[in-house]
Amino acid sequence: MMLYLNTPMETYMLGFYLVVALTLGVVGNLFVLVAAYSYQSIDSDGFSIVLIQNLAAGDVLCTILMVLPSLYNFCHLAQESSTSPLFDQQISLYRGLCLLTGYAGYVPAESGTLLILVITAYKTCRCAAPFSSAAYHLNKAAAKVVALGVWCSAAVVTVLPMVLTDAQIVYDHHLLRCVYDRSKSSFVRLSMYILATVLPMILILSLNFVLLKFGFKSTSRSNHRNTKAPITVLCLSGLFLLSSLPYIVYTIITALYGIQSRFETLKAFSGFVYYLNLFGNPFIYTLTNARFYRHCKDLVLSKVSGMSSREIRRTRNFSMNSSSNRSPRLNVRMSEITNPTVTK
Repeated sequence: MMLYLNTPMETYMLGFYLVVALTLGVVGNLFVLVAAYSYQSIDSDGFSIVLIQNLAAGDVLCTILMVLPSLYNFCHLAQESSTSPLFDQQISLYRGLCLLTGYAGYVPAESGTLLILVITAYKTCRCAAPFSSAAYHLNKAAAKVVALGVWCSAAVVTVLPMVLTDAQIVYDHHLLRCVYDRSKSSFVRLSMYILATVLPMILILSLNFVLLKFGFKSTSRSNHRNTKAPITVLCLSGLFLLSSLPYIVYTIITALYGIQSRFETLKAFSGFVYYLNLFGNPFIYTLTNARFYRHCKDLVLSKVSGMSSREIRRTRNFSMNSSSNRSPRLNVRMSEITNPTVTK
């Protein structure tokens, strides 16, 4: 069936991985979209929230346009025991779907790279100048303009290789989906790939080191509020770098030396490991930000209990305040019971 799968266990593991990636990539990011929309009313940083919403929307599109075709073709090949994929190049309808999924899948992927770069740069500026008014004047309207520019830039960067070079969308038997044909090396194509993908990743990596520096300074000053955003951004960009690095290395090597046939396993691994970035972001949002985690928990509890999220937050705050106000009295009472001579 697939040359890089040698045992049935490897086949089952790949199928299970694709199912998990598709389920968590769609459901998790849709939940982030809903939670971030209502989270805007209790958080003042509307600029970052709008960008995170766009990033989650892009991850949903990537999951549908990349993971879903891979899973469908995997099931089709496993069931039919044939080598004919869903997007057969000989059928005009499937060739059109191949072109659609291949081209459209790269647009949200490229926009995700640029969005992470913008979020990392914005958080770095806020950490570098926490009292600067310019960093806090970026509201939701400014975020929408930036997001629109990012999506337009991603579309242009994606279509340029097809216009300026002879790049085509073809079906890849290793990744089980339609991708750019990089079998023929081109200096223009490689230069555009480096400028559009590699250079933003280098900038993201450099900004991460700057964020780490400010994060350590904030921790030493016991300013835990300022360390939440750097931790979230560091984990977000770190997962993106780790999941994208193998495919970038493979692309550069094959573009320079043209030895794709010797790296079939690396090609499949680098393509499938990128899916970690699609369904891992929702876990990062909830696990690294306690306030957003409580908000997501309140949303789930509101659906289960029938109460609104505001009522749940009010009840939790009231119980916390009641316990904090009652604790000194309880301590005094316990001291009177254990040592009555102190009060006398």
